[in-house]
This record gives sequence, structure tokens and C-alpha cells, in this order.
Amino acid sequence: MLDTRPIEDSPFGIEVVGIDVSENLPAETIAELVRELHDHRVVILKNQSVDKQGYLSFARRLGRPDIHALTYARLPDYPEIEPIGNVNNKDRETSIRNGAVYWHTEHAYEANPVNTLLFYAQQVPQVGGETWLADMRTAFEDLDEEMKRRIDGLIVKHDFCAARRNRDGSEFKNSAINAARDAGRLPPVRHYLSPPHPATGRKSLYAVTGFTYGIEGMEDTEANALLAELEAHALNPKYLYARKHVVGDILVLDTLQTLHRGTALDFTTGPHDARLLWNIALKGAPESCVGNWHPCEPEPA
Repeated sequence: MLDTRPIEDSPFGIEVVGIDVSENLPAETIAELVRELHDHRVVILKNQSVDKQGYLSFARRLGRPDIHALTYARLPDYPEIEPIGNVNNKDRETSIRNGAVYWHTEHAYEANPVNTLLFYAQQVPQVGGETWLADMRTAFEDLDEEMKRRIDGLIVKHDFCAARRNRDGSEFKNSAINAARDAGRLPPVRHYLSPPHPATGRKSLYAVTGFTYGIEGMEDTEANALLAELEAHALNPKYLYARKHVVGDILVLDTLQTLHRGTALDFTTGPHDARLLWNIALKGAPESCVGNWHPCEPEPA
């Protein structure tokens, strides 16, 4: 049985101590870890020491690693790992270094979205650098019954470039986005607004902000007002947690039940303000859920 404890100062999530992801963990340990993740939305694996290959091997037991549509976001030799921070040459571009400083759901702009996201802390600044998390399951459950009925079955439209609107990007970043879109890797997509979880069946609000740009069958004015209302509700402080990363910890996030955003940083001047996370985004069923994984996505338009 996993040794767990609540995350201090967070309204949701747990920490797990006493496991080593560099080892070949028993199948029952992985299954329990996945159940805890789906129940608590956030699991922090304390005090890990694992190389890139070992980290990737562990991640593969939780799902299928996705490769980011933008080539600059991939770690050389390990394209499934995305280095996030302010220490690499690409991070000199403000629009890249602070490109995720807005509330969003990982890869909600893809038809088959990411369901799990891992953050492995390599370098952490003394001040700042938090990752903010929002609990979308509790936010949904706290809606009144009239609102739950109103949003049931609604389909939201998502587009990667929706996150670019009103945000200035560098020529380098914008050219990478345009190239990916021209290659067909970033088409607009559709997702339910309050889908059931593929493993548990429990509903959450999904991706109410970030890449959203409309609701099918609804005038833009009404759709935007509804999404803004849900966003304001979902970002009530009682649903939020600012995670100050700890070197060696792996944060595992159920992205079907959460929103997240980064915190703005300047480019590093030394170890005291350096931030580097190794992120892996996962799709598909964890090994323990094969046969009991039922995604709910709209029929093709």
C-alpha cells in the first residue's frame, strides 16, 4: 500500500513517499498510483532520482508519451520530454519562456487530448517559478443543478491559436506555430464541456479556458459569456494550489480534471533563479486501465 499524505496548503492532491520510480515497480503499485491520481487529481512523488530514460520508462506505464507539435519544445534525443524553464537557449525568447503563463489544459487543442502530465523538477529558483493548479472536478460538483443541466452535452471548440490571441509572440515562435498548423498538426477540434472521466465516470469541467473559442450551436456572445462565467467559478481561490516545485519531486497531474498555468520568469542569471522541469505529456490508458478506459468524445461533425 502506498504511503500517502495530503499536500500541505492545497485543497486537493496527495504526496507519495517511499517509492522509487527508477525501479521496475510492481503492477499493483502502478495500479494503486493510478487510482490515487484519478481520485485526487494530483500526486507528487517525493525524492526521486532517475535519468531521462528511466523517467520515460516510468511514464510509459501511465500512458503513451506524446510528442509536442512544435519541434523546439522537444529535448534532443528524448523528443517525448519537454524541457520547461529559463535555462536553455530557446528560453531567451520571452514568448517561449513564459509561453504557458495562462490557464489552460494540456493539448486540449488536439482531438485525442493529453490525460496525464508529469513535471520532474531539475532546477528550482529560490523565489517564484510556481505551477498553479485548479481542481475542475470539485468546481463542477459545486455547480448548481440548473447549470449542470445547461452545460450537459455542450461541445466546446478549441484551437491552439486561440491561446495566441492578445498575446504577442516572437517571430521564431509564431513561425513554428504556423508551420505546425500548415502541416495539419494543429487543426481546430471539439470536446465536451463536462465529460465523464474515462476511468471513473465522474464528471469535471474540461478546458473552460486556454484554447477555447466557442460552443457549437450557440451564438458567440452567449458562448463567450457562459465560458467566462464558468472560468470565473473554476478559478475561485478555494479550488487553487500554487505548487512550489522541489528538486527531485515528480508532480503527476490528471489533466482531464484540472487546469494549470506557469509563472512568469526572467531568463536565468545563475543557480539561484534557474528553473528547469522535464515534462512528459501522456495519452491513452495507463497499463492498469486497459480494458476499463472509455473516453467520451463528440462524434465527428
